[in-house]
Amino acid sequence: MPVFPGNERCRIERSPAVGGLRGPSRKNSSWQVAKERCKMKIRRVMRFPGLNRTRQFLSVVFRLPMNEHGGMDETSGRLEIPLDDPRDVIMASRHADRIEICRALDREGLTPSPELVASIRAAVEEVGRDGLDGGRMAPDLVVLHQQTPPRSTGVEPDHSIFVPRSDEITTLVLELPRFAESGATAVVIGFLGPDGTLDQRSIERVVSAAGTVGMSVAFHRAFDLVPDPADAVRSLRDLGVRRALASGVPGFDSSVIDFNRRRSRLQAALEAGGDEFEIVFCGGVRADLLDRMGLAFPAVHASCRGDADASGRRVFDPSVARALRAAIDRRKLESRSDRG
Repeated sequence: MPVFPGNERCRIERSPAVGGLRGPSRKNSSWQVAKERCKMKIRRVMRFPGLNRTRQFLSVVFRLPMNEHGGMDETSGRLEIPLDDPRDVIMASRHADRIEICRALDREGLTPSPELVASIRAAVEEVGRDGLDGGRMAPDLVVLHQQTPPRSTGVEPDHSIFVPRSDEITTLVLELPRFAESGATAVVIGFLGPDGTLDQRSIERVVSAAGTVGMSVAFHRAFDLVPDPADAVRSLRDLGVRRALASGVPGFDSSVIDFNRRRSRLQAALEAGGDEFEIVFCGGVRADLLDRMGLAFPAVHASCRGDADASGRRVFDPSVARALRAAIDRRKLESRSDRG
């Protein structure tokens, strides 16, 4: 959904009986005025399922200048930072284009409560009012769904934790309206079947339910466990999923695969995604790894955590985020130069 100043969400409706856009539901603000106020450019209009046969809902996704290193344009990479603590929002918002909200980040991230989503949204809005310069907007917020922590080590990946329980999809569908009301614009899922391939039926249910509340759907690192990444990209795209996190590693331990094979897996996913599907590079990403990989990722996912503090908690390190943000923007400039 579009995000206007103050992170207010609005809905754009088109009724076949009337025709044309009826404009955002925000009071005293026409579509054109709202567009000018926010200095936005429409990137894509994505159609979601309607609530009945006579009404269609459209979600307009904007590309905004949101970081302190020159903003975003049609070729820029996006930095997505997962957070489980509102205290990290202030520094992360200076570098992130998206914030993935989760809990238990030290266990690879689990589903947060709607209350945590709301508290992080409040922190982001506070930063947007007081801490961002140059008309930049606060980061977009997405919420992770993962009930069981994956194993972080081991040669043999275990995909069974990504097989949904019998009631899991129903529970998630019921939670989506609360997440949307709390400020999330997307949900990140990762459902596999017993054979390790995509659980297309479960994914389709979530995409349909998310669309009715104006949320898009992304796929998390369970993507790395599918047998054929390129085929999975095509299937996810056909199901209505917008993007997938990919590390190029079959699991959560990057030591089990050599660099060249990792790069090859990522390149295959990127080529399959093309301009219509976003591959989000993840898995211990730092500036030097991004430069070494040498691939044009549409987005990067990194927790940007440093050493553990006195309590043993690994905290967000702004210097790591700053270096990664600079590497992303440097590659953006190089891409422009190559095309020019």
